[in-house]
Amino acid sequence: MHTIQVYIDDQLDNKGVDDLRMSLLSLPFIESVHVNQKDAHDVLIEYEEDHILPMDIIKNMAGQGLHADIISG
Repeated sequence: MHTIQVYIDDQLDNKGVDDLRMSLLSLPFIESVHVNQKDAHDVLIEYEEDHILPMDIIKNMAGQGLHADIISG
């Protein structure tokens, strides 16, 4: 299991946060998604590194119209 921290440039409301979480959790090999409740720009994503690459996660987010960058991982 591996964790990356992602920063989202976009402003997300509660529905946007829930949609993002559900979309990421629907990807194979994503184990958990944690969004900072005080600052929805910060997201921690746990995934199985042998099966999915961090850039695949970022591409999924970009497909939702989000501008995300990996800041730690």
